[in-house]
Amino acid sequence: MSALKKLRKSRNLSPKELAKELDIEVKELNKWETTPSLIPPKKLSQLAYRFGLDSDELKEYFEDGSGRLTTNSYYIFASKGTEDGFWGHLGIRLKDQSESLWFPITLGTANRTKNTLLNVNSNEDWLIVETLNNRILAIKPALVSRIYLLDDAQDQLSDDWNIPLDGYMGKPGEFYKALEEYYFELLDCCQDSEFCDSVKQDIETFTDILDLGDEEIYSLIMKTHTHTADGGGIFTIC
Repeated sequence: MSALKKLRKSRNLSPKELAKELDIEVKELNKWETTPSLIPPKKLSQLAYRFGLDSDELKEYFEDGSGRLTTNSYYIFASKGTEDGFWGHLGIRLKDQSESLWFPITLGTANRTKNTLLNVNSNEDWLIVETLNNRILAIKPALVSRIYLLDDAQDQLSDDWNIPLDGYMGKPGEFYKALEEYYFELLDCCQDSEFCDSVKQDIETFTDILDLGDEEIYSLIMKTHTHTADGGGIFTIC
């Protein structure tokens, strides 16, 4: 079964339903499921956004079929063997903060994090985590106050729970890829880009609702925030 067909079936979509969403004929979708190289860039972007993916990752998967696709769709409904989906949240309590920082992660990331934490032996050991809201965390577990792994089925911590500004499960990978281009093309909002209209509209809504200006968007896509181990504060670099 082709990867595109697996994705469609995992969301319980018939060929007619997905073709309607993509505004194409069913026979065209059938061609794409057989030969994904025929998918135009904007439609590839639309597919990636629809399934909570990144179009570059999806294209690479279509070409060689290796690895697993990272999606912010819940892992129970994702294609087994094809997608690594949303599992829950990683919480980090730092020494200089009264509340934890929370990040959505996939099932695969949760399992890798558990295994790494079980094998921490010194203050010099690192935990590296890629999150569903486009962050890469580099943590020395022995030097933070607490690390939580919170399955989505568990109750949230009522006195220590702040949702990231980009949502409970994060955005599709295509959103963050487009947000970077949006920052560099603010005047026309990527009108000549290969991103689909859905992701463009999501970015417009996201930036408007949160009243994000150039600096806030720049901080989201370009800056690294470093917390000192002694709880002395934060410094930021590009």
